[in-house]
Amino acid sequence: MANTQILKKKVEPFVRQWLKERFRVSFESKEIVLTRSQKPNGKHEFDAVSKDKRIVAGIISAGGKTSRGKNPQGKINKGIAELYFLSLVEADQKLLVLTDPAFVEIFKKKTKGRLAQGIKIIHCPLSKELEVEVTKMRVPASKEVGG
Repeated sequence: MANTQILKKKVEPFVRQWLKERFRVSFESKEIVLTRSQKPNGKHEFDAVSKDKRIVAGIISAGGKTSRGKNPQGKINKGIAELYFLSLVEADQKLLVLTDPAFVEIFKKKTKGRLAQGIKIIHCPLSKELEVEVTKMRVPASKEVGG
């Protein structure tokens, strides 16, 4: 089984630091109440929430095309689910942060004209070193899924 712990242990902290530099506020992974949910007190853990809770973000480190050259439908669905949860929180800024430029293009095409108001999709480029580690992790992971 591919070791995807790099995403939680290295990619997400990298993105939170990138967001901190961009917005000048600290970020942490945090469970937030879904105030626009039908279920009272429904919650979801977001990957990056600013200390002042004005910015809420999900982080997706999915790659572009699959090993067979197709759009990564499961990864697209994961992003759409994260957009749904972002639509249920109160925040000044709601972001879906994508780290792979190829996936950014695929995802933006799939969601064009279909984003809830107030949600933005942004790209956080990874460092060269981290990109190499993520790419190495994706090879065995894609073999597990694609066969």
